[in-house]
Amino acid sequence: MRRFTEAMDLLQTHNIRTEKTDYGFRIRLTDTPERHWADCGMDNDSSISMSVSVNEVPPTLWFFRVDFLEMAHLLVSAFAKAGGASANRADLADALRKHNAEYDDTELNRMTDVFLAGIEDD
Repeated sequence: MRRFTEAMDLLQTHNIRTEKTDYGFRIRLTDTPERHWADCGMDNDSSISMSVSVNEVPPTLWFFRVDFLEMAHLLVSAFAKAGGASANRADLADALRKHNAEYDDTELNRMTDVFLAGIEDD
């Protein structure tokens, strides 16, 4: 799966609590260990999406990347900016948004275009 093992290794190296799932991985925070905070998996166009639970309206933030390793880098950066593995969900959400605003989505858009062109051909 699109650089999955490398992503899991990176997250574990940075002490981010990660749980493997059938479709990707989940992240649990230290303040709510009984629930997952983020759910990451592969979409139909082979891109990677992550839903993040927040105490806001709407209650979920979405992030998209080309592969699992890119998503892991997003998470590592957010945790570092928010105070490390014990960061709280509000600080992490802010850090994710800031990092995401700087993301060059050219390759991600190309993947989606290729996928949609394949659907139109069918």
